[in-house]
Amino acid sequence: LFFAPLTLPENAQATTVLRDVSPPIYRYGLGRWGIVAGTSPFATRFPSVAAGVLAVALTWAIGRRLLGPRAALAGAFLMAVAPMQVYYSQEAKGYPLEQAALLAATWLWLWLGSPRGAEAGRAQRIAGWIGYAAALTTALGTHYTAAFLAATHGLWALAAALRTGTPRPAAR
Repeated sequence: LFFAPLTLPENAQATTVLRDVSPPIYRYGLGRWGIVAGTSPFATRFPSVAAGVLAVALTWAIGRRLLGPRAALAGAFLMAVAPMQVYYSQEAKGYPLEQAALLAATWLWLWLGSPRGAEAGRAQRIAGWIGYAAALTTALGTHYTAAFLAATHGLWALAAALRTGTPRPAAR
């Protein structure tokens, strides 16, 4: 909450002075949310709750795309009751936002590489890539570990390009 009301430049300066290593996106977003919703414990924790619920839904969507509806339901259930998921979804921390953003990026990655994504119109594909970039940027701006997913997607595309000669983002 100390960082939340600061602007992005002030946040970067305070991070440097205090030798804090967390990126500013979650904190900055929490500050803007506090302007609208206040800074009560409920209001401060609500973005984490919303991101945690979104992560459950995205787990279901990814599971359905890759493994079918029964596996998707099992995955969503496990995500919903996982102790760390429940714990961090109740805290005013950026972990649930990073998780939801990474899952959104993965869902878009899978869609962009699917036949349905390939058949989509140009505007839809551009919107998909913009959404993917926004999700990855949000994740990276929340926690640096998100770079591992970006690297994984890059290696995935490289492997697909070497195998088929066409750089497609994903395949089932």
